[in-house]
Amino acid sequence: AVQEATKLGSQLQELVDINAVPADGVEVEFGRGPLGFELDFQAGGARVVSVDPAGQAAALGVEVGDRLVAIAGYEVVLPKKWGEEAKKRWEAQVTKDLKQMPRPSSLSFAKTAPAPDVAAAGADAGAVDG
Repeated sequence: AVQEATKLGSQLQELVDINAVPADGVEVEFGRGPLGFELDFQAGGARVVSVDPAGQAAALGVEVGDRLVAIAGYEVVLPKKWGEEAKKRWEAQVTKDLKQMPRPSSLSFAKTAPAPDVAAAGADAGAVDG
C-alpha cells in the first residue's frame, strides 16, 4: 500500500508540474510572427543562445542562457537516455512544437545563468522562427 501511495504521489506531482513555472522562471505570451530567439539543445536542456533585439523574445524579457521548460503549458521533457539519435528526435519534436503552437501562446523559461559552453554554441544552435 505504501508503494502504491508513493507511486500515486509521484504521478500526481508530475501532473502538477506540467503547468508549473519554475520559481526562478517566467511565463511569457507570444503573438504571431517570429519568436525571435535561437535554442541550443544539450543534455542540460534547450537553452537560449541568441535573442533578436528587435524581436518578441527581447520585448518579453527572454535572455541568453534561459532554459525553455514549457510550451503552451506542456513541459519540455528531456530524453531519458541521452545519445545523438535521442538528441535529434528531441530537438525535432521541440522545434515542431514551437512552430505549431497556437498563437497567442505561452512559453515558460527558467531564468538561469548561461552555461559555460553557451557562448561557444555554433552548429547545434537552431533558429526558432515560429
